[in-house]
Amino acid sequence: MFFRKRNGDVYHVLEDEIGGAAPCGARLSGYELYQLREGKPTELVAAEKPEDTPLCKLCEKRELN
Repeated sequence: MFFRKRNGDVYHVLEDEIGGAAPCGARLSGYELYQLREGKPTELVAAEKPEDTPLCKLCEKRELN
């Protein structure tokens, strides 16, 4: 699962769905995390990374290992 921050231009890997954290330290906001837990993720959360948006460099590095 992937997410981006509001007004963000990169996606992050959602590593911890309970806490809403990415390997790089980025976190979902409380509202986005609540919506995800309720099964109604916002437009900032995606099951697959959109092709037209890059992945955060730190998350990308982590994904490659």
